[in-house]
Amino acid sequence: MARPGQQVIAGDRLSDRIGIGVLAKVFPLELVDRVISEAGVQEQRKRVLPTRVAVYFLLAMVPFFQSGHIEV
Repeated sequence: MARPGQQVIAGDRLSDRIGIGVLAKVFPLELVDRVISEAGVQEQRKRVLPTRVAVYFLLAMVPFFQSGHIEV
């Protein structure tokens, strides 16, 4: 999706234009941490992929449900 006056290039994908910052604005860190805590699923030890990051990854997958996880 191009903005007015912006050229669309073949292969241009929405996922190339949206970053994690958009999700962080819509779902602030404090909200994500509260939901994780209330669900009782916070990690018991340090992981390579912390629970918070996994939540943001899951949220990022929603608009791109037809894409593979690598592209997300």
